[in-house]
Amino acid sequence: MNKPKLNGFQVCALFIAICPLIKLITAPAVFAGYCGEKLWQPLLINFSADLLLLFLCMHLSKKYQNLTFFEILTKRYSLTFAKIIFLLYALFFTAKAVIPLIEQKEFIENAFYETLPQAPVFYPIFIVIFFIAIKGYTTLGRTGQIGLFISSAGIFLILFLSIPTADFKKVLPLFAFSNKNTPICALNALSWFNDGIYLLFFTGYFKRKKSTFKYIFLSYAIMAVTIILYFVTFYSIFSYIAPTQELALNSMSIFGVTLVNVGRFDYVALFLLAMTGAIACALPVVIATNCISEAFSLKSKIIPASAITLFLLVITILFSAKYEEVLSFSTKYLTPFYLLCGYILPLLTLGGKKIEQQKS
Repeated sequence: MNKPKLNGFQVCALFIAICPLIKLITAPAVFAGYCGEKLWQPLLINFSADLLLLFLCMHLSKKYQNLTFFEILTKRYSLTFAKIIFLLYALFFTAKAVIPLIEQKEFIENAFYETLPQAPVFYPIFIVIFFIAIKGYTTLGRTGQIGLFISSAGIFLILFLSIPTADFKKVLPLFAFSNKNTPICALNALSWFNDGIYLLFFTGYFKRKKSTFKYIFLSYAIMAVTIILYFVTFYSIFSYIAPTQELALNSMSIFGVTLVNVGRFDYVALFLLAMTGAIACALPVVIATNCISEAFSLKSKIIPASAITLFLLVITILFSAKYEEVLSFSTKYLTPFYLLCGYILPLLTLGGKKIEQQKS
């Protein structure tokens, strides 16, 4: 195993610009349906849980800086146990990729149907996902590094066009009361979160400097603040009809004054976000592929990457027109699985046999 494959800046780029992309399309409408103007409250719960997980991952990386998650499990428990856990995580990350892919397809079809045909534009995303998956963390980090600037520009432009048309009085008063659906929404939204778990699987694969974790924490905090602002802006524009705006990214900036003067300038932002959306969809696939490769000690990632990509392609073709049913299935049956893999199993790193600390 050749380590490291990432650097701290690339990890920051994935958190600050790639992880937010899967939260921009349908999640705002779902949150508005549960909590109305208090849709920021479940966001705080989810982001706080992920920040706690980030702290755990940072602690592990500092304590065992040369060990990967797989190696930590092997040393603390056994090789067989580590393989079982990694196969479980392969299922977790594969499931985590389904909803973003269907959302991405809906987003592209609805945003660009006027100018571009659907199938040739969307389905090549699976070629990109397959390529990044077989290349692994090195290529993921490099594409994330490039995507940082593209994604950030797209998100900034959407907010720039949307904020002037928002009436933020619609979300006031902020702290007057809590919505009873807040914890339910936070649980049912786990398919869009569990971001902190990525750092656990990057542990041992990136170069750590003295200030690396400070910047990773800052990157995640910037992402969290940006998403909260995005959700609040969304509700401030649409208010009580926000739950009906299923594709928030397509509709938020359409009322901008700038668009009246120069036309659909927001297409620039949508194109930028559609481009980097492929990286966001590839992120869980890369880790799922790596999990299978580690579990079976595979030298080549072609077989697991092919199997996972083909499975996701079939699922997307079969269920892209049944997004609500897929989301309902995820919230009813997969929420305990997301909770287990996202927040409970990482605690296994604190148990088992003691490992001699690695020297810097």
